[in-house]
Amino acid sequence: MKQAGYIFFNIIYQLVAIWFLVVANAYLNIWVIPYKGYTFFKILLLLAEAAVVIIMINMINRLALHNSEGREGSIKIAGRTSKINSVIVFLLVVMVYWDVF
Repeated sequence: MKQAGYIFFNIIYQLVAIWFLVVANAYLNIWVIPYKGYTFFKILLLLAEAAVVIIMINMINRLALHNSEGREGSIKIAGRTSKINSVIVFLLVVMVYWDVF
């Protein structure tokens, strides 16, 4: 039951993270880098935002797992989950900017 809850909440976290990154890319990043010629900087900004979101998800996962898995287990499982989240976010960034290049 604990693993099913952990997986469910991580799917919810990932959906919220993807939503945030799409909204940030569509509306917030335009204010920071307004010109279309600076696509490389927009990609870097989106990856920086993604890194912050993944770090926050990793912290939440470690706190949630700390009581059930212990310190070493929570670091291991949260690290594995962060790697999966990183791959998903990287693929999202590639798909978003595929048309640009």
